[in-house]
Parts: sequence; structure tokens; C-alpha cells
Amino acid sequence: MIILFNMINELSDATHENLVKLLILFAEAERKVGIVKQILAELPDFSPDACFAYLERSRKGRISVSDISEFLISHDANYT
Repeated sequence: MIILFNMINELSDATHENLVKLLILFAEAERKVGIVKQILAELPDFSPDACFAYLERSRKGRISVSDISEFLISHDANYT
């Protein structure tokens, strides 16, 4: 842990500022994910297993980038 703090102290001001901004973005994204998880948990008909099975089209036991891409395309979602 001390090594990490020493590394952070050695960063330039611009890099330090960018790192702080990145960590804030991560924290905000995590907060938003938590809200969505809470909303889904309150839906009586929502099943995490069914959702995973629906998204996991490659049937490899994990959701891949191509699975998500196929899902978005099949629902006419714009993404970049």
C-alpha cells in the first residue's frame, strides 16, 4: 500500500488530476449500477438466471462482447 501511495505522489499534476477524474467516473458508474440492481431486484418477474441465459448467446458460460453486440443490434440500440 505504501508503494502505491509513493507512486501516486510521483505523478505529474495533470496525471494525478486525470486519475482522480477516472476514479470519480468509476465511483459514479458503480453507484448507477447499484441503483439499477436495486430496481431489478424489486421487480417480481425479473430472474437474473433468465436474463443471463438470454444474453449469453454464445453458450460459453459467460457473456461476451459479441453477445452484447448481438443483443443491442437485435433491439435496434445505437452504440459505439
